Amino acid sequence: MFDRLKRPVEAYNKTWLGTISLTLTAVVVAVLIIAVGHLSAGQSGYRGEFLQAAQIRLGDQVTVAGISVGSVNGVELADDHVIVKFKIRNDIRLGRDTRAAIKLTTLLGSRYLELSPAGDGELDRHTISLANTSVPYDLQKTLADATTTFEQVDA
Repeated sequence: MFDRLKRPVEAYNKTWLGTISLTLTAVVVAVLIIAVGHLSAGQSGYRGEFLQAAQIRLGDQVTVAGISVGSVNGVELADDHVIVKFKIRNDIRLGRDTRAAIKLTTLLGSRYLELSPAGDGELDRHTISLANTSVPYDLQKTLADATTTFEQVDA
């Protein structure tokens, strides 16, 4: 009986070994896909259109009323504005008039995304429009205001 267990792998039927190997590989891949899917389960993806990125980064917190409800998972340039992608808990409902603002966490410059849910229904395409977003400062506007101020002082 033990002699049969001591046979080398080459002695077994190659078709049978291949079938077992493929089945085990498929099971492992399926388990990994399910496990990764559960990591983001309970969260929904949204996008916010901002005038500028304001140094928000991947992994920065997303808050509602000061409570962390998700995180930023992407920042990309889109024509003349920036798209900030984020995931939040499924129990947070964002209505049509929801507002988003990039805020400063500390004086050292770290950022977070603050959401203010508002309005009926749901966000169109899960996107907060440019009109409903704000950034901590607009460098171009600040420079333009400073130029106007200096012109008035010089006059």
